[in-house]
Amino acid sequence: EERLLKLGFWWRVYSIAALVVASLVQEPFDSSAELLSLTLDPRNEFGLLAGSWSWLKCFIRWDTIYFLTMASPEMELRLGTDDAVIVKEAVAKARGYAYEQMLAFQPGIVALLRGLGYLSLGNTSRLYGPVPLVWDPARSILLATILANLATLAAPLLLYRLTVLHTRSSRLGIVASSLAILAPSSGTTLSSPTPEPYFNFFALLGMLSVAQRPQGRSRARRTFGRLFAALCFAAATAFRANGVALAGFLLWDLVWVKDSDRVRTKPSRASLLRPIAVLFEAAILIPLSVAPFILTQMWAYGRFCRAGLAKRPWCDDPLPGVYTFVQEHYWNVGLFRYWEIGQLPNFVLAAPILLLSGYGMKRYATGKLGSISAQIIALGRPDPGSSAMVEEFRDAASLVPHLVLNLFLTLTLLVASHVQIALRFSSPGGMPFVWWGAACLYDSGPTSWSCKRWLLTYLVLYHAIAIVLYAGFYPPA
Repeated sequence: EERLLKLGFWWRVYSIAALVVASLVQEPFDSSAELLSLTLDPRNEFGLLAGSWSWLKCFIRWDTIYFLTMASPEMELRLGTDDAVIVKEAVAKARGYAYEQMLAFQPGIVALLRGLGYLSLGNTSRLYGPVPLVWDPARSILLATILANLATLAAPLLLYRLTVLHTRSSRLGIVASSLAILAPSSGTTLSSPTPEPYFNFFALLGMLSVAQRPQGRSRARRTFGRLFAALCFAAATAFRANGVALAGFLLWDLVWVKDSDRVRTKPSRASLLRPIAVLFEAAILIPLSVAPFILTQMWAYGRFCRAGLAKRPWCDDPLPGVYTFVQEHYWNVGLFRYWEIGQLPNFVLAAPILLLSGYGMKRYATGKLGSISAQIIALGRPDPGSSAMVEEFRDAASLVPHLVLNLFLTLTLLVASHVQIALRFSSPGGMPFVWWGAACLYDSGPTSWSCKRWLLTYLVLYHAIAIVLYAGFYPPA
C-alpha cells in the first residue's frame, strides 16, 4: 500500500502540474471559463479573474462551468430602512438549478462548491465587527480541487483492499490498482472539481464495506456494515445519478450471500424469521442508498409541475422523472442515438476501455467460478494457460455482482449513452472490472511483455493527450 500511495501521489503532482502548464501555454478554444470568471469575480476581489489565483481557471472546463454557475450566489439589490432612512443592501441569492437542462447533474458537487466557497480560512473578525459572509469562487475551486485529488489518491488503495478481500490475491490488487492510477481521466476530471473523484471514492468505500466477510462477525456488525455501505452509496449517488445501480450490492448481500450461522441441521425460529428481517432491512437500506436521486426528482416535480407554471412534457408521464427527459431532450441520450457515422471518432476513443471491460468479463467467466456464479452465468471452457493470479480472480465467486454491474454499464455505454464518457466512468470505483481485466492482460503469460508495453503506452500517452485537449477546451469531455 505504501508503494501505491507513493505512485499515486507523484502521479497526482505530475497530472496537476501538466494541466496547469498546458492551460497556460495555449489559448482555450472556448472562452466560457474566462467569461464565468468575469461573472464570478467582476472586480477581481478574489484574484480569480486576473491575479494570484487566476491559474485556477484551468480547472474550469466543460461541466464545471455548470457546477460553478449553480453554486455561485447572485447578488440581489434590496431596499430596506435604517432609522427611517431608505438604504440599499446587496443580498446573496443562490442561482441553483436555474434551467431545466441543469437537472442532468446531481446536487452533490454543487452543494460542495457552494459550502467550500463560504468556508473561512483566516481571521473572521474586523476592528469594527465581523466580516460579512462572502462566497469566494477562488477558495471554492481550490478547496474542491484539493479534496478531489485526495479522493483520487485514496481510490486505488481502496481498490487494492477490495481486490484482496474478494480474491485473496495481493498481486492482482497491486497490478490492478497501479494501472488504475493511470486511468484515462486521471489528469482531467479526476484532478478537477467534478463529481467523478467523489463518486469514485464513496462507491469504493461502500463496496468495501458491504464485501466484508460475514464469518466471525456478529449480526449487528454485519447490519452496521450494510448501513454504512448504504450511506456511502447515497453519497456517491448525490454526485452521480448512476450511483443508484450500487444498491444492487446491498440486495446481493442480503439475498444471496450466505452467512456461516445460517447453516443449520434443523430449522430454528431465527431462520424462519430471516426472510422478514431481510425484507425489513432491504426496505430501509435500498431507499436510503438511492434517496439523493429520488429526492432530486421529487424536488424537480414540485418546481416544474406544481408551481402554477406551464407543465413540462415529462410531468404527465406515468413515472414523472426529469432526469431521463433532460438526458433525451437536451443531451440526445437514448437507445442507438449515438450510432452515427459522425460519432465514429468517439467510439474509437472509448474502444480501449470497452475492450478492457469485455476482456475482464471474459477472463472471469471462462473458468470455474463456484456454485453461486454457475447458477447465474454461462461458463466457458477453462483456459489452461492462466497464471495463478488469473485463477484467483476467476475463483472469486463474490465478484459476481461486480460482473453484473460492469456488464450493465458496458452495454449502456455502448448502445444508450455518449460512448466517450467511458473514459470518465473507467475510474477505480466507476468500473473496477476494467482494471481487473487490465491486470489479467498485463499478466497474460507468454505474451505478457507485449501486452504490458502496449497497455502502459496507451495509458501514459492518452493521459498526456487528454490533458492537452482538456486544457484547451477540446473534446472529449
